[in-house]
Amino acid sequence: MKSDKMKKSAFDVFISYASEDKEVARSLWAALSSRGVRCWLDEERLELGENLAQQLQEGIDGSRLCLLLLSRASVSSRPWISREWSLIQSSAWARDDLDILPLLLDRTETPTFLRRWQSLRCDRQKLNLERLVAEITARLAIEQPAQEKELKKDIAATEERFRELVEALQKSENIDNTDKSEVPDE
Repeated sequence: MKSDKMKKSAFDVFISYASEDKEVARSLWAALSSRGVRCWLDEERLELGENLAQQLQEGIDGSRLCLLLLSRASVSSRPWISREWSLIQSSAWARDDLDILPLLLDRTETPTFLRRWQSLRCDRQKLNLERLVAEITARLAIEQPAQEKELKKDIAATEERFRELVEALQKSENIDNTDKSEVPDE
């Protein structure tokens, strides 16, 4: 049964990848995190001795979007990748609010169970992080970080104050011109 309630997620994005794709995963994590996107990345979240399957499930359940990095390495039969993808698929069936974004890093085929979601194809050698981050933040409708909001408020306040000063100067010039026109010529 699908969940009707949309609970507050602990994470925006869960990043799933094979160890061979770790550098791409790290780059995406850094780029997204710098934009205020809360990411779950195993090496950032897992501690030694923790129950891996439980932590993966909690990360998936606490996320709004699962980003699956697909490559020849990840689609080959690997026990942990298969387990992780099974957890993601189960969560997607149980939740209407969980978005899945397969990201194809090379010329690999999208696994059958992921074909119901639109994949993004990109070349790992020419990874356009800005485009990917823009796509992901658009899907999440991420609000701007607080610093950007404050900067926009400051700019708006400055523009308003500038308009007020211009108006005051224009009034002052009108008064000066009016005063000069009222003075009789001698």
